This record gives sequence, C-alpha cells and structure tokens, in this order.
Amino acid sequence: MCNKIFFQGDTRSSWLFPSLLFLFLLGYFFYGAGWYEPARLLIEGTAPDTSAAVNLQWDSGNGYNAYEQERFSFLPFRGSLDKPLEIVLSGGSEKNELSQNSRVVLTEIRVDDKGQPLPKELLHEVRHVRGAGWFFESEESSITLSVPGEKQLYFSLKTNDRSGIARVSMNGVETVHDLYRGNWEILQAKL
Repeated sequence: MCNKIFFQGDTRSSWLFPSLLFLFLLGYFFYGAGWYEPARLLIEGTAPDTSAAVNLQWDSGNGYNAYEQERFSFLPFRGSLDKPLEIVLSGGSEKNELSQNSRVVLTEIRVDDKGQPLPKELLHEVRHVRGAGWFFESEESSITLSVPGEKQLYFSLKTNDRSGIARVSMNGVETVHDLYRGNWEILQAKL
C-alpha cells in the first residue's frame, strides 16, 4: 500500500518524499550540531625573564588533534616603556627543503587587535598585492616597525606548501619561523 502511495504516478511526485526526507535530515544535522562562538584567550601578567611557550589544545567533539591547537611563544620584554621596540620582519630567501618556494606572504599586522596600515616608507623590497597581502620574495625584503613596548602586536602570515621561512627581529633578538605546511587546512601562522 505504501509503495503505491509514494512511488506510483508521475515522476515528479515520486521524488517528493525522498527530497523532503533529505532536507529534513540535512536541517537536523545542521541545526542539531553544537555550534560554539569563537573564544578568546587572554593571558595577563608580567613578562618572563626567559622565553616561555604555551601549547593550547581544544576538543570540538572529535578529540584532541594536531589541527585544533595553537602554540604561543612569549619572549622576555626587551625594551623600556619610554623607548619603542624596533621590530623587523624579513623573509623570501630561505625555505624548508620540502617547500616549493621561498616566498613569505604577510596578510595582516594587528596592533592592540586593530588592523595596521603599512606606509610605503616601512617596506623594503616588498610587493603589495591588493587582497592577497605583502610578498617578501628576496633576501632584501623586510618591514621595519617601531612599536611602543606595552602594545600587543601580531603578524598573520600565509602557510602552505609554497611558503618560505620568516625571520622576526625584536630589538636585535631574532626568531625564525618555518611557514611550510604540507596540509592545506592550516592557512595562517600568527606570530
């Protein structure tokens, strides 16, 4: 009897029930899943005398894994509040042996969680492509910034299988960051 009701007649009505069932199940999975607002981690305190690192992992229902984690590096404060920090971001000449290119792409600079424009006088051999970022493609490519010591600053850099090695120097103390990622799911590194 059920077969006669749902699957007899013209072909348009024979697809009605499976289509409605599919839409119902799709809506159930979409609206029934746990969606969470993005969280913000705020660490307050005194800058350490030595370098420190915090590895933060979270579980969104699939267990802890390599994709749901972020590593934060804390460097000792190397300046005074009276004198700004001199920060140099460079790259474009070195690469991981697995990377297909040595290019470093800066997509954003934020100071105290506000986007920061980059005047041309701060750029040295850096090519800007609207909507894509600033491209560091040679040994001379660099950006020099002067930032008050109490400000929070981070760089957002593209990571993929064609990314090179970036260097960040703060008052002469340099850190090296390999931006190569074989997995395209990881899109950015925040320094």
